[in-house]
Amino acid sequence: MNFPFIGQQALPPNLVSTVNISPVLTTVILSGKASITELQTVLSVHDLYDLTEILAVENHNERIWRDHWEKKP
Repeated sequence: MNFPFIGQQALPPNLVSTVNISPVLTTVILSGKASITELQTVLSVHDLYDLTEILAVENHNERIWRDHWEKKP
């Protein structure tokens, strides 16, 4: 999976990914933004992709702030 917001950072070795669950579902569930039950009963596919966008923006902005504060004298 390509994450353009990660840039060209090297990923650590030995990372594993889910095989039977889509990366989008895995991302939202692991973030705690929604449970598998909520995704199966309450939320729509559109909601799932909205949550994925929110996570991408949140992670990007956290990285920008972290880099900003690390560069402060």
